[in-house]
Amino acid sequence: GINAEYGVIATAGTRITGHIDNIPSLRSLSDTYEMWLHARGSVCPLLALPDPPQTLSLLTQCDSVAVYNSSLLPGCTSVSLSLLSELQLPSDVQSLETLLPLWAGVQCQGAEGCVGSVRERYEGVMELYREIQSIRNIQIMEYPLTGHILCFRYLAEDATLFETTDSEIYNRLMNNLNRELYGQLSGVSTVELVDLGEGGIFLRAEERTDDNIASTLRSYSAAFDLSLRLRVELYTRTRSVENFLFIDDPCYPSTGAVQYLPQYLRAEEACRSEEGREELNEVNRKIAEYLAQSWGDGVI
Repeated sequence: GINAEYGVIATAGTRITGHIDNIPSLRSLSDTYEMWLHARGSVCPLLALPDPPQTLSLLTQCDSVAVYNSSLLPGCTSVSLSLLSELQLPSDVQSLETLLPLWAGVQCQGAEGCVGSVRERYEGVMELYREIQSIRNIQIMEYPLTGHILCFRYLAEDATLFETTDSEIYNRLMNNLNRELYGQLSGVSTVELVDLGEGGIFLRAEERTDDNIASTLRSYSAAFDLSLRLRVELYTRTRSVENFLFIDDPCYPSTGAVQYLPQYLRAEEACRSEEGREELNEVNRKIAEYLAQSWGDGVI
């Protein structure tokens, strides 16, 4: 029989990334030592759907499942509900005050209403997933396994970019562009966003979203594409102009930077000397001022 003194607790959807533990491995471990396997997490309300996401079917291997810290179920952001043979109150609840929002939500909507609310939020995220899929150079890092969390990132696929820079600078450039994208999305979106750098931007949407996210992604993806095309063009033209160098600075994720370097300052000793650096900076400052007067403030 099952050892009542010990058990294995699996994570079934972390709040930010929706991570789910390896349930089959934990099931095997639990069977070997005759222990109870319990899963708790934020995605468990999706199991109430008639056709839950296939990736969640593994949770049926658990002996019990708990809804924990989930906005998918009204009022369940701060309580844990254990689904065993019947509904049980969690042992760690110190006050019924934490259960009142859940109780009120269930009383107001009923069982069918709660399931309908979960379905509506799930369908809203999947609709957003399909919209993001259609946006050029916005890459879905992984399928929304848990049904309420999306992870995406801007990645330029133009092969000519790799001819202008090495992979390290390219990756840093993409990171800077995605930080800019994250900042813009944070200003227009009401959903929870988390920037994990190269891991992508995690979007935790637990209710039907508006069009601001998709439209902002589409707008900035197009702007980034144009900027990078101009960057490649600037690099190509700079190579054909004597005494001009293209400065591939990923911290300046626009068209790039150009430096005028006359022949007499190309020697390593001249560039390193204080007088040489001052003269080089003065020459380039005057060029920038002239270009700013001619072309506007886009030149710095």
